[in-house]
Amino acid sequence: VIFNTYQRLRYHPKAAHGAFEDLSALCKRLQSAALFRRAVAALCSYFPPAQATTTWVLVPPDQIFQVLLDMHQNIPKITREEDGGENGDGKSSDSKDHVARHTLWLYSINTLASLTKHPRHSIKMIALSSLRTALLASGWSVQNAETWKRCISKTLVPMLNDLANDPAGVQMSQQQLHAAGGGEHKNATKKKQVDLRLAAATLLFQTFLQHMGTLSDMAKFDIFWLTFLGSIEKFMRAPKAESPRSASQLHVHVTEHFKNLLLVMAASGTFKRASQRSPSGQDLLTLTWAVLERFRPDLRKQLQELAAGDSQHAPSMATEEPSSQSSMQHARVQCDAIDPIGKCR
Repeated sequence: VIFNTYQRLRYHPKAAHGAFEDLSALCKRLQSAALFRRAVAALCSYFPPAQATTTWVLVPPDQIFQVLLDMHQNIPKITREEDGGENGDGKSSDSKDHVARHTLWLYSINTLASLTKHPRHSIKMIALSSLRTALLASGWSVQNAETWKRCISKTLVPMLNDLANDPAGVQMSQQQLHAAGGGEHKNATKKKQVDLRLAAATLLFQTFLQHMGTLSDMAKFDIFWLTFLGSIEKFMRAPKAESPRSASQLHVHVTEHFKNLLLVMAASGTFKRASQRSPSGQDLLTLTWAVLERFRPDLRKQLQELAAGDSQHAPSMATEEPSSQSSMQHARVQCDAIDPIGKCR
């Protein structure tokens, strides 16, 4: 009832801001898993409606995103509000709380990603920036391979697809963000152009890199990897001659990130370990080359030349060998040159 009341006040010219402040205070103190989704829905209702004019703002979007991020950071404190001990299914309350937190974490991430579909470019950009914070700079990090698998395959890859196919275009000026109440983004260079497709691609690969250790521990990492490769294939295919310049930019951007990811995986022994765990016994790096040969046969030569650039530390891209930590760091340094937002962690 309380959340419904706040939602009804979201477009009231005089009451909206006060209602949002009260709702924000309530959301920041929330520790109930049962109310988490209702609170998020109530907050999101304060975003400008799609049919509103570009200057219509009752609550600055950056304030809404900040509360969403605060709630995301608060997820470790969320409980299912059940008595301790074991439940009827034999699972302890602590175990169920753990599962509930992972579910809410994914819901929070999906909410931020869904807001990149908002009609306003300024809100798309703040949503992507907030999503990056939630994934890479959050104080609480999920250490569950299945959760990260779902995050990448069900949230980040579809988001990149949506932004790449956005008919309204994905570039905007910082001046537009300023007019929409961009909060901390107001101090950015006004003439800077932001291509959300490139930012989304960077976030996808950074997330994969940062949590590669957790992901590669999956029993079926080889299947996940080949599926991931198939999902980004279209972005690495050479664009047609009549394609717009923006298509070429995305093609180059994704290709460079993928090359870096492949080098890191080879240097860290990821392919070797995944191949040893595979029920089929097939070499994952060999399968990767077979897939790439269909649409980017040039990549293998490029990667071998990159690896040969420093023969002392470079991983073998032909037959993978165990590598040292320094070898992995050497490969990861490639990321600095292709990341327009920030360095890989």
